[in-house]
Amino acid sequence: MKFEEKITINAPAENIFQYYESVSEWHLWDTEIQSASLEGDFQLGATGKLKPQKGPEAKIAITEITKPTSFTVVSKLPLCVMTFEHHLAPKGNATEVTHAVTFTGLTAFLFGRLIGSGIKKGLPVTLAGLKAFVESKNNEFSEKMLHILTQVLALLSTSEDSAYTHTTVAELKEILSKNIEHLKNTGYLHDSATLWTLFAPTCALQETSMDNGWGEQYVYLAEQFDNTLALVSE
Repeated sequence: MKFEEKITINAPAENIFQYYESVSEWHLWDTEIQSASLEGDFQLGATGKLKPQKGPEAKIAITEITKPTSFTVVSKLPLCVMTFEHHLAPKGNATEVTHAVTFTGLTAFLFGRLIGSGIKKGLPVTLAGLKAFVESKNNEFSEKMLHILTQVLALLSTSEDSAYTHTTVAELKEILSKNIEHLKNTGYLHDSATLWTLFAPTCALQETSMDNGWGEQYVYLAEQFDNTLALVSE
């Protein structure tokens, strides 16, 4: 017996998957869960516990992971195994998310009848909660990041190249402009890894800011950049 639901979330699979990895926070977006925990890292073979809002605490185990597109968790019942599948399929700048629950074993039909209706009703609620949680996080992120990058770009517009970095002001402005445009169109950064490097201490932006008289502003904006980036990576 199998139950399945799908939803489209306006976020890349990588951003969604990180919230799956935060097992102790599943209850923040899944109202069916009271608490959940995992012993160790989110990896193949990891075990933990899940306490639903209704019913006893159950042991869980991760039996499949393909980051950032899928993972599977199983929980055992008397002569029955419940398998929870999670699949993420990129659809442009969005992701189609599928949650499926399967009952297998000698008592699968019995448990399917006993708790299957509740699971069937709960799946769309869980997916709606995940969608709202992920998209609200991203909206906050995009607004704050856009403000930070726009301020840095404005400061660079009156700056000259620094002798202490190989990255020119023109190159910095091009990188920032691409990310600003991408943020406006999609809500996400064009290249977060490159930006993180540029904002790092003693790297291109700090050296340029110090040579052009806005070093203190850089320190403040770099701190805000790190805090904002954490919104989608915590």
